[in-house]
Amino acid sequence: MGFANRHADVEDDEVVVEDLDRAWSACELAGLGLDEERMDAYAETSEAIARLDVDSVPTEPQAAVRHVVLGTVLIDPVLAALRRLAQQHTAVTDHSRTVEAPPGAKQRAYSGPGRGGPFGR
Repeated sequence: MGFANRHADVEDDEVVVEDLDRAWSACELAGLGLDEERMDAYAETSEAIARLDVDSVPTEPQAAVRHVVLGTVLIDPVLAALRRLAQQHTAVTDHSRTVEAPPGAKQRAYSGPGRGGPFGR
């Protein structure tokens, strides 16, 4: 599905559409090569995240409002951090296919919050 057709049910005057247009324009001005094909790939991945978000909303109205508001504020930074971790993992994994790890190099894994730092140190 092409990016232009992906969100046909969203009104053009929605604030989020304006935010996306502004952000996409900034990427183009910076020369980041964010073409429609790459945007479509990002949109597809974002829709999977959106499905998880929507499916997790409680049915009780007050709990739903709380969940959506807090989820938006608190989960966005979690998603940004997960993306950075995935980028690091991908870069290291791709790089390690051509370069041998130095002797004694330790592999670390994220152990979750409250476990001595992000990598369980």
